[in-house]
Amino acid sequence: MVWIMILFWLCAALVVYHHVGYPLLLKYVGKRAGGRVPPPLPVKRGFKAEASDAALPTITLVMPIYNEAATLAAKLQNLASLDYPANKLSIHLHFDGCSDESYPIALCQLGDPALQQLHIRLFDHPCNRGKVAVLNEAMTHIESDLVALTDVSALLPIDSLLLAVAHFQDPEIGVVGEAYRFWQPGSQGEESYWHYQSQIKLCESALGSMLGAHGAFYMMRRECLTPLAADTINDDFMLPMMAIAKGYKAVYDNRCSALELEVSDALLEAQRRKRIGAGNTQQLLRLLPLLHPRFGWVAFNFASGKGLRVLMPLCLTLLWLCAIPLATQSMLFQALLVLQLLGYLLVTLIHLTPLYSWPTLFRKIHYLVLGHWYNGIGTLRYGLRMLVHPTTQERAA
Repeated sequence: MVWIMILFWLCAALVVYHHVGYPLLLKYVGKRAGGRVPPPLPVKRGFKAEASDAALPTITLVMPIYNEAATLAAKLQNLASLDYPANKLSIHLHFDGCSDESYPIALCQLGDPALQQLHIRLFDHPCNRGKVAVLNEAMTHIESDLVALTDVSALLPIDSLLLAVAHFQDPEIGVVGEAYRFWQPGSQGEESYWHYQSQIKLCESALGSMLGAHGAFYMMRRECLTPLAADTINDDFMLPMMAIAKGYKAVYDNRCSALELEVSDALLEAQRRKRIGAGNTQQLLRLLPLLHPRFGWVAFNFASGKGLRVLMPLCLTLLWLCAIPLATQSMLFQALLVLQLLGYLLVTLIHLTPLYSWPTLFRKIHYLVLGHWYNGIGTLRYGLRMLVHPTTQERAA
């Protein structure tokens, strides 16, 4: 029984630290560090911008496309509005076996005078191979100083390229990510979660390097690009982290935000979070060297954030299982067991009554607990897949 009690309190400590202790510590230390280093100012462009433009690096903007007919035209018009010299910017559109009108829409848009000033290349792949295969091939066509990666469904602020480029004046910076917001969030919990994630990334960045980026928009040095394993799940996490492993820093700039047009529903959200859960496990296994103390705050943040997130479903399950035998020995554990059961009952009721107006705090708790549930399913599926078909990297790990 003593070992069960030790296990209970260990899991409880990890849960509290991951959700409360670590964010508070990161916020306190990160804000103190961030206040000493103001973000670089972007180059100001005007009617006579030739002199300032000459110093700007060249950029290739890569955009994988799969059945994006609903938002592709808006995205292309958005790219035409970006404030960056046309002779320094190339746009590569990679169509990955689209079965809708995405490719014809792009061809039609190229005739628009607003887009004719842009250097746009279209790569039409007849078969759908997946985003990772597209990104690996796209890397072979990049000759610019920097590469920007963006989703079709995310609109970029007019000065997003200039703001990102300003950071690369520091030769140690290899990756720059920008903030992310929703046009129409799928739920209040989703909106709160991404606001929380933005604050975490800002603090991580102040301490040395943000962990990963958001696929809506981020920028990298060309020399930081590393081909991805074919079965990579979270490409927008792995690419920046592999740059950090090479010795570069990744920074987060929240002065402007990519606007997500895609509205997620419950089914889409569940699938996405299960995939991310599997990806969290995969990236933890493949990036274990980044937990070495020589990486400093990166190692600490990786362990406290992404590492413990993988363990949270197990910790929450053990908290419940350990409380059952302990409840026969103490009223304290009886109360803790009842609180857990009431909490899970509340989450179930909120999930079964989505149209009912629950208080904001309850909806946030629902989103958080449901996220750990999906994370656990994703982790379990990935673990089972690795047992049946282990890859070379997992066998090495």
